Amino acid sequence: MIATSILLLYDILKFILFLYTFDIVRCMERQNPWQDTTFAAEYMREAGNPERGWYEHFVNFPSIVRLIPEDARRILDFGCGPGDFTAKLANHYSSVDGCDNSRAMLELATQAYPEATFFEWDFIDEPPADKEPYDVIVAKAVVHFIEDIELLVQRFKELLDDSGVVIISVPHPVQTVKKVDNYWHETPYTQQIGQYDLYDTMIHRSIEWYISAFTQGEFVLSGIEEPDVPPEILSKYGANSTDYQMPKRLNLRFQKS
Repeated sequence: MIATSILLLYDILKFILFLYTFDIVRCMERQNPWQDTTFAAEYMREAGNPERGWYEHFVNFPSIVRLIPEDARRILDFGCGPGDFTAKLANHYSSVDGCDNSRAMLELATQAYPEATFFEWDFIDEPPADKEPYDVIVAKAVVHFIEDIELLVQRFKELLDDSGVVIISVPHPVQTVKKVDNYWHETPYTQQIGQYDLYDTMIHRSIEWYISAFTQGEFVLSGIEEPDVPPEILSKYGANSTDYQMPKRLNLRFQKS
């Protein structure tokens, strides 16, 4: 009788532990929507739709490409998400990889874009040992989420060849300063993700801050773009010109020194 009661109690405790663990996992998914498979699929549909994301497709992408050296062969799209940008790069360059720490995003990217190679990697870990050095690393719409920029810069150095370059594309500080109190202070803020009922923490940083972070890591600033929107693009997509009188993106190129 006692043994049966103990076994029953053990089963109850296991079930409670399961519920508790399940709740923690679901809570983490809500806090980190990038790991959620449903959100990843919705985000992929939006990201790959040029009508909805015309600014990224027809304004920011050409700006980033202009910063890529003409002789680039191997390119890494760091923080590739659902892989739509990686695939666009793969149409222009011979060897393009995409990496992300979201398994949900990577599974979708691998299925949708066989022309590129994808792998799971978080910069907190050592770079994959089986990857040859890259000529270019592009970090589009990702650096402003990352707190430890010093470590990120170090990882980029480890992944690049001797004359490699890093191109970062972040929300322009003239936009993000609207979320904080001081332009020159590095300040986190909460931002809605697209049109979704989801929010994440981003970090406002000045142009000088970004340049200093990379130059202190033994990189040299070698290019900068604040992409303007051509009038024909504004007209085609019915955008209000007053909304684009200041740059939306800041694109910086740093060369390994």
